[in-house]
Amino acid sequence: MSSDKSIDKMTLFRHRVFAIVAVVAITAWAIVGVFDRSGWGRYDPLFQPDYTILHAPEGRTLESAGFQQGDSVISVEGIPVEELGMYSRWPRSLRRKPGESLTLVVDREGQTLSADIVLRDPRAGNNNLLLGGSVILLAFVGAGLWALFSTGSIHGVRLAYIGLTPAAAIPGPYLGGWDGVAMHFQVAMFVLWTLLLLRFFLLFPQTKRIGQNRVATALIFGGWLVLIVTLILELIFHPRFYHTFGPLYGLLMFVYSVFAVAALIHTLIKTPKGQQRESGMRIILTGAMAGLIPTIVAEVDRMFLWNIDIPGSSWFPLALGAIPISMAIAVRRQAGGLQTAL
Repeated sequence: MSSDKSIDKMTLFRHRVFAIVAVVAITAWAIVGVFDRSGWGRYDPLFQPDYTILHAPEGRTLESAGFQQGDSVISVEGIPVEELGMYSRWPRSLRRKPGESLTLVVDREGQTLSADIVLRDPRAGNNNLLLGGSVILLAFVGAGLWALFSTGSIHGVRLAYIGLTPAAAIPGPYLGGWDGVAMHFQVAMFVLWTLLLLRFFLLFPQTKRIGQNRVATALIFGGWLVLIVTLILELIFHPRFYHTFGPLYGLLMFVYSVFAVAALIHTLIKTPKGQQRESGMRIILTGAMAGLIPTIVAEVDRMFLWNIDIPGSSWFPLALGAIPISMAIAVRRQAGGLQTAL
């Protein structure tokens, strides 16, 4: 798969079949998840592995019930926490609908306190966020499938997997004691997504020297494999290692993203202006600017310009969908150029 030219028809056919099966499976999983989780409330638990309350957000379920940071949870609905494991593994019997409650008993500096936490609707205040994220995700998936089915290029295959990887992290139905495994899988898929973006820009429109370097490739994938090992350790030694390696996946996503941007800039600098249009790099640059500039403006408005409300700024990040679309157009242009040359 390191070639920059067209791949054979049988290999391409297998990739296309896999993509179709994956899309159908992911869609079914997401639909079941929507109906399965829609009637359950959210309790905003932020516990340490030893069930000490790490944080009780103001106005949320724990704080509203009178619990404080540092309280040590003894039992939930009369079940000792030693029998429950971490909250991501709570049994289905402890799930509640919005407005229903759970009884928690805690120890606060030697005093035993009991109170009911009333679960809130998880969709409250998140509808716009979920809608925006879904639009961006669909842009990646759609652009990847468009490139895969409209070209015979290996870059089209790569772009398809860039779209399918975050889609595979979509939450599905509640799995009870296995829900923690699903959460870890989602983390692995999101990190893999940024890794594949990096690899795409190392290999498009032509493979760069570092993209051919085995040591560099081993380091890129090695970081992700280290993450997989840490996620497995968290699951095996649960809850002792739970949340221990959380900063690692954020760091990896940041590093992969920074190097992906560096690879894109490097390609733009090294590609003669006369070839930028034919290679598709000018299209990707246009898409990147169209996606990133509105998003940066929205973030600056949200984080620093508290007294200024830019109309519609909360929807500006939807422009990120221009990035995968521009990548798909570039792949099609580059594939057309290869076919002409061949």
